Amino acid sequence: MLKKSPVRFRSTRALLAATAAFALGAAASAGSPGMASASLVDASAPAEVQLSQANELLVRGQSIEGRSALMALLGPDGGQRLSDRERGRLYELLAQAERQIASADPADLCLQRASYALRRDNLVEADRQARAARELAGGSSVGADGLMSEIAQRRGELRSNLGWTVASILDAAERGDHASAREALATLDRSGLTLDARERALVERVRDRLQGVAIAGGRSSAAATVTLAVVSNEQPTDPEPDEPAGEPAPSDRDLIEAARRFEAQSLLGEANRAFDNRELNTAAENYARLLEEYRQFLSPEQAEQARDRLAEARTLLRGGRAPGGVLQDQVARNEVARQNAVAEFENFLAQARRSLETGDTAPARNLAAQARLTITARQDLFRQAEFENFQGQIDQILSRIATVEEQNRQQELSDRERRVREAQTEAESRQRQERDRRIGEALERVRALQMEQRYEEALQVIDEILFIDPQHVAGQLLRDAISNSSLYMRYDRARGDNMSSYANQFVRNMEALRMPDSVLDFPRDWPELSYRRTGALASDEPVENRRVLAAIQQQRLPANFQDNTLEEALGFIQTVTQLDMDVQWDELEDIGIDRQTPITLRLTEVPVETVLTRVLDRASRASFGSRADWAVVDGILTISSDEQLRRNTVLSIYDVRDLIVEVPDYDNAPALDLQSVLQAGQGGGGQSPFRDEQDGDREFVPFEERVLDLIEIIQRNVDPDGWEDAGGLTGSVYRLGGNLIISNTPKNHRAIRGLLSQLRATQALQINVETRFLLVSQDFFEQIGFDLDVYFNVNNNQARAAQAVDGTVQGSDFFSFSPTNADPRSGPGLRRTVSGAGVDTTGDGQPDIFPSQGIVNPTQWSPVGATQNSLGLANALIPSTGIAATVLGGAPALGVAGQFLDDIQVDFLVQATQADRRSVSLTAPRLTFTNGQTSNIWVATQRSFVSDLAPVVSDSAVGFDPTVEVVSEGVVMLVQGNVSADRRYVTLNVDAAVSTIDSFETQAVTAVAGGQLVSSADTQSFIQLPTVTVTRVQTTVTVPDQGTIMLGGQRIVNEAEVETGVPVLSKIPIISRFFSNRIELKEESTLLILLKPTIIIQNEEEERNFPGLLDSLSTGLGG
Repeated sequence: MLKKSPVRFRSTRALLAATAAFALGAAASAGSPGMASASLVDASAPAEVQLSQANELLVRGQSIEGRSALMALLGPDGGQRLSDRERGRLYELLAQAERQIASADPADLCLQRASYALRRDNLVEADRQARAARELAGGSSVGADGLMSEIAQRRGELRSNLGWTVASILDAAERGDHASAREALATLDRSGLTLDARERALVERVRDRLQGVAIAGGRSSAAATVTLAVVSNEQPTDPEPDEPAGEPAPSDRDLIEAARRFEAQSLLGEANRAFDNRELNTAAENYARLLEEYRQFLSPEQAEQARDRLAEARTLLRGGRAPGGVLQDQVARNEVARQNAVAEFENFLAQARRSLETGDTAPARNLAAQARLTITARQDLFRQAEFENFQGQIDQILSRIATVEEQNRQQELSDRERRVREAQTEAESRQRQERDRRIGEALERVRALQMEQRYEEALQVIDEILFIDPQHVAGQLLRDAISNSSLYMRYDRARGDNMSSYANQFVRNMEALRMPDSVLDFPRDWPELSYRRTGALASDEPVENRRVLAAIQQQRLPANFQDNTLEEALGFIQTVTQLDMDVQWDELEDIGIDRQTPITLRLTEVPVETVLTRVLDRASRASFGSRADWAVVDGILTISSDEQLRRNTVLSIYDVRDLIVEVPDYDNAPALDLQSVLQAGQGGGGQSPFRDEQDGDREFVPFEERVLDLIEIIQRNVDPDGWEDAGGLTGSVYRLGGNLIISNTPKNHRAIRGLLSQLRATQALQINVETRFLLVSQDFFEQIGFDLDVYFNVNNNQARAAQAVDGTVQGSDFFSFSPTNADPRSGPGLRRTVSGAGVDTTGDGQPDIFPSQGIVNPTQWSPVGATQNSLGLANALIPSTGIAATVLGGAPALGVAGQFLDDIQVDFLVQATQADRRSVSLTAPRLTFTNGQTSNIWVATQRSFVSDLAPVVSDSAVGFDPTVEVVSEGVVMLVQGNVSADRRYVTLNVDAAVSTIDSFETQAVTAVAGGQLVSSADTQSFIQLPTVTVTRVQTTVTVPDQGTIMLGGQRIVNEAEVETGVPVLSKIPIISRFFSNRIELKEESTLLILLKPTIIIQNEEEERNFPGLLDSLSTGLGG
């Protein structure tokens, strides 16, 4: 039995401090990045990959590192995270590694351990193992010497950075980065470097601080400083720091476990120190005790180190490797392997029992399997009885494990059922609560949306509620209510939209009724529209070129050169304009122009472009072959020879369809007089405004010919000698429909655009003509009339006899002074027959019989009548047209009538009327046409009439076939105008006419049928004879722009005064009013034909409405 080393603690507080110090040191050792990174097996790879890499190590004979990788993969949980197949493979490789280690040469194993430690920068361990290998090899080993050389080299490398390492440790501790400080301390301790006094003091200070932090934190397993027994190779002290106030005290179990862990680390430190001092008995005793009692408190690396050193110590105790003792060496190795196997077996079995006591059967079974694997793999080292004893122990613990597993399984099934029921109940409860919560939130959301009148969204939320609970009563009621509200809102919104659309349409209609303020109106967004549509067409040159061109065209400067050199003149221009200028002197010298060419020029305030052109013209007088010129290239003002500049050509496309369109003359205005209607008709009707009988006679210039004419204009006016068609080498032009594709220099392109702009300006010139037919009429009418009729002896026997038959007979019925109504037997005066107002025989209050009766002879005097007709004569004498016909056809302004009936009958009538009528009639047709064009406007109302009746005769009947013609009334204007060159006057050829249909008269025609004349009036068929008033003017005038000229006119004055009365009586003052009547009439009408032309220049109108827009578009720099 191995003897245990006592470890005493002076107090509980010391125990806590030691436990914290150990836990922190163990964690720091386990977490060293250098150790992880030195392995040839990728710990982050899948288990299958790690197993393959470990197998490769074993195949190469690197059994130490292979076993370390396998133990790391096995882990403290016994490989529970691995699959069954991976775990079985792991155990097979572990057994293989153990066999290789057992059969390997100890010196070779020491070399492997040294190499493995060197890769992990554990130079202390690497140096120790290398020295052991050299001792086992008899004091000389090439491999050991090579490793020691590498260790010394690596230690030198680390030594060069020692100052920085110590400073970084101190800085990390000062910053509170304790983890980095611990890692750096661990790396420093493994390196085995010798520290001077200052460095040692700094490191110890950091170590004390980390230990104090760990103890103050009350942690039993947190990362802290490196364990004192392991790193410093000193016995652990028993510090007694004050317990931190306010921290919870750890449990007893944690304290005991921490104490045992710290005891294990202390024992490991003692064993390592004894092994290093070659106290092999003490080292073997402590290592054996560690593996037996403290295995669970060791990391896999520490356990592996304890096993290796235990085997190495026992081997050395048995005499090592004496010369010539091969058999003895083999026996010693077998004994070491046997003891290792027994130690591992007992360790696995002890851990399995502890796991079984805690009820953790899976690790217990795995540990038992590992124990069986350990014994089975080294069965040849044991006697049969020992092996069966080991197997029996394993079977016994496996039986206990099976029993506990069954109990655990039954309990687990019971617990699982219970948990399932509880989970189901809890899930249902949570589901109900979640459903109620979601429905409650949804209802709140519905109410909020309802308040905001967002009904469609509210219905969507209600659908979600009913999806969760289809029988939710509140959701169903809300759905119906909100659906109705949504429907009403949609209806109200639709009605509002309709009203808004009606209002918008009404506004648009009102805007359409607005009279234009000027002849040419532009839309309000014309600038934006212009920039949008003409921005890309303003110029094909880049923006930087347009800026330079705008500068030299707009900036003005004086030029006063007197025998200055060309270089000085160009330098002056560059200085003033501040433009980038590139003078290609080589090209200029090729044509005989150099820097010293004299320039004499005197100009005052002219554009830079003019100065530059004149200077180069002066310089070109001394040139030969070519001349100097300028161009803007890439925003740089370039001066070179014309030949050189012509090589820089660009391609531009010009849309010229607006320039080649042919403007026709519309000279087919109709005539509105009746004669033309009758001549043009002849049974076919009048002329229609929609039928142009002259279109077929017009001759148009072919489209291709117009395009060629335009190309000729361009080539003759822009660089005539440079076109390829003229034998030049610069410009070319191709046709594509109404587009011209031109390749030329930028300067020539600017000239082409300028020429086309001038052509467009000329063609875009328009004339608006307004002709006004102004008719002013003033009429006056006055009538004062008095009619007095007196009848005497109206009660004689004749009157009484007639009244006996017809009570309505009066004395005035016995007389008729009108020749048309006189008795044919007696003539005007007394009548031989008399009739009254009629007799009502039906009782409806209206007379239906007018009996006529003869007049009996008078007994003495007949009735005597005295009547006058001066009022009727006056009405007959006044002209029956115009205002008189209108007034006399109606009731008078004042009328007084009465009758006195006794032996004397008196009838009187008084009429008085005065009328004054003034009227102004304006007919003003307006027409806009292109300069030089002939156009017309015709506004007329066409009325059809029967111009003839053709008889269709049979044997005994006749019919009439009508011929229908059309007569028009309205206005027609035919005008041709030309604007003067200075755009101030317009010369116009005007043919304007206005016609009015005054009346239609009817006339019947006769035809012979069956030997008799038959009138068309019998069939209500008549010829219509229209009366048309036509006013027409044809003239040529020249009128200033927007001036007004009177083309012609007519003034008509009609005056009439009629007075009738009884001779003598009408001359007697006062009583003459009763025996005279007077009518006064005056009609006056004035017709004026006025004409006003307006010249429409589009650029002027555009500039007037939008100042500065044209300049912005022309330079391409606006918008």
